[in-house]
Amino acid sequence: MIVKICKIHGELTIDMVYQQYSIHKEKRYPYFQCKICVSDKKKRLYDANPDKYRAYALEQRKKHYEKCLERDKKYKRQLLIDESKYDELNVKQNGLCAICNKCETSKSHKNRTRTDIDLNLIIKRLAIDHNHKSGKVRGLLCSKCNTALGLFQDSIAIIKSAIIYLSFHEDYDEHEVEIKQ
Repeated sequence: MIVKICKIHGELTIDMVYQQYSIHKEKRYPYFQCKICVSDKKKRLYDANPDKYRAYALEQRKKHYEKCLERDKKYKRQLLIDESKYDELNVKQNGLCAICNKCETSKSHKNRTRTDIDLNLIIKRLAIDHNHKSGKVRGLLCSKCNTALGLFQDSIAIIKSAIIYLSFHEDYDEHEVEIKQ
């Protein structure tokens, strides 16, 4: 399906455009821009003044970092956990995930970032795991285990089913599986 005709690149489909919105009288109106043209324009502007764009990018990262720290503090307040309680849990778990017993390795500039390291090497803090029904804090998890629990919907039945599935397929051999077409 053609969504835009670019003067330079001709007919464009939805995967070849950026969809953006302009707001007029409190209504959002979609408009499309050619991805190639936008990329070329950004490259030209960057090449014309790279120092300006590097400074702007650094400023934006710092703003985002500060916003994430504030969001982290707010999140902890909502869970009735303060920095000392977080540190206590972290020491109790030796800085390791409560499920896999590994250190957090995910790097990100998003929320729950460590404040004690340089902006260039931001490693996520262990996530605060809590019971969604009672709100009680259960422990600290790495991002992979926290995501897995979320995907399993904190359901013991689903997790048991996954364990049964994995143990059943533990002796998996590529050559025994036939692909049906």
